[in-house]
Amino acid sequence: MGIEPAHPTIRRHFVTVNGERQVHYRRAGKGPVVVLLHQSPTSSREHIPLIERLMNEFTVIAPDTPGNGLSDPLPGDQPLAEEYAHALAQTLEALGIERCGVFGTHTGGVTATEFGRLYPERASVVIVDGITCWTEAERADALENYFTPFAPRWDGSHLTWLWSRMREQTIFFPWYSKTLAARLDYDLPSPDRLHNGLLEFLRAGDEYRKPYKAAFIFKGEESIPALTCPTHLMAIAPDVLFGHFDRLPPLPDNIKVERFGNSRTKLLDRAVEVLRQYPGQPSLGGPEAPKPTAGRTWQDYETVDGGQLHMRRSGGAGRPVLVQHDAASDNNVVRLAAEGFVGKRPVIAFDLPGNGESDNTIGTDKDAITCTTYAEVTRQALASMGLDAVDYVGTWGSGFTGLELAKMQPGLVDHLVIAHPIYHPESLRRELLENYTPELKTDWWGGYLLMAWHAMRDQGLFWPWYNRTREGVLPREPYVDTAMVHRRVVSLLKCWNMWQAHYGAHWKYDAHTELGKAPVPVVLASAPDHPGTAEALKDHSALQRATITTDMTAWSDALLPFLES
Repeated sequence: MGIEPAHPTIRRHFVTVNGERQVHYRRAGKGPVVVLLHQSPTSSREHIPLIERLMNEFTVIAPDTPGNGLSDPLPGDQPLAEEYAHALAQTLEALGIERCGVFGTHTGGVTATEFGRLYPERASVVIVDGITCWTEAERADALENYFTPFAPRWDGSHLTWLWSRMREQTIFFPWYSKTLAARLDYDLPSPDRLHNGLLEFLRAGDEYRKPYKAAFIFKGEESIPALTCPTHLMAIAPDVLFGHFDRLPPLPDNIKVERFGNSRTKLLDRAVEVLRQYPGQPSLGGPEAPKPTAGRTWQDYETVDGGQLHMRRSGGAGRPVLVQHDAASDNNVVRLAAEGFVGKRPVIAFDLPGNGESDNTIGTDKDAITCTTYAEVTRQALASMGLDAVDYVGTWGSGFTGLELAKMQPGLVDHLVIAHPIYHPESLRRELLENYTPELKTDWWGGYLLMAWHAMRDQGLFWPWYNRTREGVLPREPYVDTAMVHRRVVSLLKCWNMWQAHYGAHWKYDAHTELGKAPVPVVLASAPDHPGTAEALKDHSALQRATITTDMTAWSDALLPFLES
């Protein structure tokens, strides 16, 4: 559970397509090029075991389908399967891939089929793992009932619905048909496995419906026979789509149907044999850094000791501004603040190790992890980017990471902003270290999701959040915006119990002493009535003050006068 250490040989990258749309992909190996396409609503993460099987003899590229994982969605209300195939062709062109073997599972198999049909000269072979040939009645029923809109709700009930939806999909197919005929002969997945599937769904959000629905609109009985490249249609007997083989019309000689009892291992072994038989282009250069996207931040990965950090960034003139998220968070939570600097300054927003989409490069020993730990990884990332000076905007306790970074390498931090600073006496910090981050555990009924929701939401209602008494009521307008709470909960569900290490680093930090050692100009940014700001300014006369609100889009205008002073 939680974010895993970096894979030793699989690396994550982004490519920008036509200057507008970014695609996230995993890459490994050397040799003939193979492209793996995942099912919905997951990401290329599901193909990691297959990447590991192939990477010793192939260059393996596994993209996230547009709208899934970390890839931008396609425009339009409902792109069709052929549009996803065109999008794949554009992605491969951007990567320099002219010809490759293509393996697709379920929804990915639909895209693979259309890619092979529309671009036969670019597909050395198409392998479809689970074909789709819906009857008109099945198609109409699914289009009406399968794709429930997904939107955060103030009470967190969207999370309990999603847990039940993910669980039900392993009991019935289709998931909404509660009949004996629809009952699946599967073991129910463990809560941890369901949690991982739920995270994949949450990465897509309501965009999950587009590629998924395209696979149900798709008419395999028409497209599959039109394939002219070498094609192998495969499935194992427990696959819910296994019976669709019997719906196929007569097929040309270039299309082979292969059935595999209950053994997925045999299916994958056979897929490797077929990919060897029909190799794609012999090698692939790169990877290259992703090209910018106009008017907004773009995503990228930077290498540090032991793995990669995910980031959002933009170009431009001037000293870069690093906007850093706080504990149990990620750069999506501060994205609005970061994008406020676009066009004014270059901006960077990392996911700290063990958070968001970054590898956990620092281990899980919560007692050993400090603000200095995070500062060192940040220093490595900036060095990898060739940057020798930034302005640092840290939210909450991540401002202390910026302070340690400034002390660690003189000149690297030019100006430091600590937004909503933590400034508590030692007795309260000990209490927070003990109580603020209870251990997270999955359960078979999904109740932990409501615990996570209300813990994050109550941060905007009580201080500390677990002091749900009259004395704990925050004497200000409640900050419980549903979209904001949802972003924070998704971040928490990703980092999992690393929230104990990250918050713990904040609580252990002696701001009363360390703020007096700041080697650079420091501004404390908050609402006028923020108690931590007032106390810190009283103790440290060299600190400056700036006023910001909960509207992160306005932070850049409030902070630039200080950053440019």
